[in-house]
Amino acid sequence: MSTYDVHVQPLPVAQQSVIKGLYTYGFRKTISVRGIQRLVNRWALEFLTEQGSDPLDPDRGTAFMSLVGSNVSATRDLEEICRIAVSKANRRMALYEAQYPPESTEDAFASATITELTVSPGDFGITLRVRIRNQEGTAATISVP
Repeated sequence: MSTYDVHVQPLPVAQQSVIKGLYTYGFRKTISVRGIQRLVNRWALEFLTEQGSDPLDPDRGTAFMSLVGSNVSATRDLEEICRIAVSKANRRMALYEAQYPPESTEDAFASATITELTVSPGDFGITLRVRIRNQEGTAATISVP
């Protein structure tokens, strides 16, 4: 039996007051996500999961989310934490695919690299963009919130 990652989208502004929901697929049946979008979703889930928050897999996740509300303020420390978190998410993607081989090279992870990392120390703002590439060479750049 195949498994599918689901791409969840926010409601359009016009529907927010009518439906009172956070996410929707509209009135069509659920869709599956394949290829680079599937990789983006899987990588982002790994990257944004706080390490230690999954009781069944304490090593899952990265330290990135622990920056929220932290007292880390040195620019070099913030940059290093982001680089280590991206590297860890990449290793976890490789481990996952070794255990659960992808169905095609379109769904297979090749790499994720930082394309932009800017730290604004005054307001603790981080701009982080990551390029995720599959084994076919297709890539997508995401902005990490």
